[in-house]
This record gives sequence, structure tokens and C-alpha cells, in this order.
Amino acid sequence: MNQNQLHCFVAAIALFLFISCKTGQLTNDNTYTPVQPKNKPVSSDNLPKGGPQFTGREVRAEFAIPCFKRYAEIMNAHGFVTSPSGKVTFTVEEEMITTSVSYDGLPMIEWMQRMLKYFPGAEPKDIGFLMVPGHLDEKFLTEVGEDPANWQYKLNRVSIFIVPVIKSQGAQFRRMLSGLYKTATVPAAFQNGPPVWELGGVQP
Repeated sequence: MNQNQLHCFVAAIALFLFISCKTGQLTNDNTYTPVQPKNKPVSSDNLPKGGPQFTGREVRAEFAIPCFKRYAEIMNAHGFVTSPSGKVTFTVEEEMITTSVSYDGLPMIEWMQRMLKYFPGAEPKDIGFLMVPGHLDEKFLTEVGEDPANWQYKLNRVSIFIVPVIKSQGAQFRRMLSGLYKTATVPAAFQNGPPVWELGGVQP
């Protein structure tokens, strides 16, 4: 991966997070100040405590798939659907918003370089990457061996996963992903697929 490709990839992540999430006000010292409900005064007790940042890890695809499904279910519950057809009224529980995700660049780039050689018969130029949001739950954190001390920062949060695909099969993968949201079973193509990369450093 050359320098221009890396810059484009980082810019794509930033654009995705900007569009998908509400943005918070950044102060001069680069700390995050969330919008406070009107009935709660702004104080240090109301500010979220940041967890581990600039992390990242390889994850088996079968562990990540349920995270993708839960994200879609949560978005649907909030009125974000594949085929909008009108207005909806709903009552849902509040959860902490993810405004951005930090990650450690070097190990991720090394992983991406390995994924360029993962698919037999495919040239590195034929490999692309998809960014897929996922919702982290207790089962996922247990499966990946997350430090229990960090659960308070990760449980029930939205993170970003990087999924390697053969470019010519990208549309097929997205159709499979869309179909996955509608079934309780995990297709063999996902179970036996390449590992994915979870960026990890959810913010705030």
C-alpha cells in the first residue's frame, strides 16, 4: 500500500464517521465535551471517561458477524432502514454515541498487507477493503478476550470493522451482508471468510 492509498483510506474513515455520527464540540486542548441534557448541569461527573485509544486487533469473521447484525437492528429501531417508506414513531433506550474511532496505524497496515496476499489466485491490486460498523456486546468481548477492566468503555458501543474482499466480489459481499441482517443463521461464506480488523478505540 503506497502513501497515497493510505491517505485515501484514512480520509474515507474520517468521512464515514462524520456522516454516520453526530459530532461533538472540540475544545482547544482536543478533549471532547458532549452535549448535555438541559436538565443536567455540565460537570466532571457527567463527562464520559475515555477508554483505551489507538488500539486495534484481528478478529475472526464469525465473531464480527453478530456485531454487524446488531448494528443494523439498532439502526432500524431508530428509523434508519435500507428502503425508507414513510415516517415512524418509536421509543428506545438511550446508548452512548460513538463520535469517532481511533486506531493504531502500523499494526493495521501490516494486517492489510497480509490480507493483500490472503486470497489464492488474486493479485494485491484486486483486493479492496470495506468499513462495516458493528455493535459490541458481552459475547463478542468475551470471544476476543477483552480485558474486563475495559468492558465499561466497550460494552454496547458501536465500533468500526475493516473487511477485506476481492473487488470484483464487493457487490456480492454487500448483498450477502444485507441478507445476513434478515436471517438467524450465518452463511458458510462468512464463517470461512478472511479475518477482519476491529479499530477498537471508540470515542468518547
